[in-house]
Amino acid sequence: VSGPRDDRVLGVLHAMRKSDDRVADLESSQKLLEGLVLRTTNASPIDRLLLALVYAELSKVQVNAADRDKYVDSARRQFNELVVGRRPAASHLAVYVRFLLEQKDTERSREWLEKLEEISPDAIVTLSLRARWLHLKGQDADIEPLVEAAAERLEEQLTTDEEKLNLMAAIGQVYAQADQTESAQRWFKKLADGSSDRFAPLALSLARREQMSEAVQLCLDAAAKDDSVRPGIVLANVLISDGSFTPPPAANELLRSVVAANGDNVPLLMSVANLCVVQYNPTEEIRLYEQVERQRPDDPIVLNNLATLLAERNGRTAQALKYIERAIAVAGPR
Repeated sequence: VSGPRDDRVLGVLHAMRKSDDRVADLESSQKLLEGLVLRTTNASPIDRLLLALVYAELSKVQVNAADRDKYVDSARRQFNELVVGRRPAASHLAVYVRFLLEQKDTERSREWLEKLEEISPDAIVTLSLRARWLHLKGQDADIEPLVEAAAERLEEQLTTDEEKLNLMAAIGQVYAQADQTESAQRWFKKLADGSSDRFAPLALSLARREQMSEAVQLCLDAAAKDDSVRPGIVLANVLISDGSFTPPPAANELLRSVVAANGDNVPLLMSVANLCVVQYNPTEEIRLYEQVERQRPDDPIVLNNLATLLAERNGRTAQALKYIERAIAVAGPR
């Protein structure tokens, strides 16, 4: 017989599981966590928070609007149990405000954001949520003065270069999450100038602003000084962002060489395989997935994706079926 701790762990595992049936996994998590929360008068705050998050995720995968609204309301009820009539933890308030902002509920989120600012005024997450709230309200002109003043205050408290670099990255993300791409890019450039191995946020920011040539060149410059897989992974993700962009020969050569030298690095292989999807290169995508499968032979997602790719190729249906059978065997009963 499982106890509360076991059910909580299983509920989290189901919610985090990356399978081909996201709804079933979330519903399994919902059932376990409801057993911990709805069948007791003294549910723990962490169980309520987890259940609220599962309801929120379930709302995102519903096709029917009524079902979506049902899960949104269920999530809101659990969040309210966490924060109404008590002094809530700052982390719980932040998650609730983020949820409300995702629903574009600026009125409810304003009330709880103000409470969060009372409890944790200088936290980056508080600053980020306020910037997102301003953006939703159409008050973008107020974002930069707010964030720059906060950045100045926070920087005065720092003593090491590493702390200052981390602040640059965080402020860039605050702007990015509020759709302030120009300001985000300015801070990401400060970050890259301060540490050459932290170029990825700037490269991806350039790509998002359709400055693809500059983003690719930044990766190539990084590769000249960094022989790890990092420049290759970032370059692949930059190119994924715009499938219509024709990369220069040097970019293709970098990807070929880094894959050849690091054929057992799964994040690299997956990044380049995803790029092959965008570039309509199924032969290379299959080859890369086969390399991934050799590193992760018991990963049902890898097996399923490889089976799907092979099923679309003439003469490889039998091989695809074998991968499907392995995926089913590995995944086991739900």
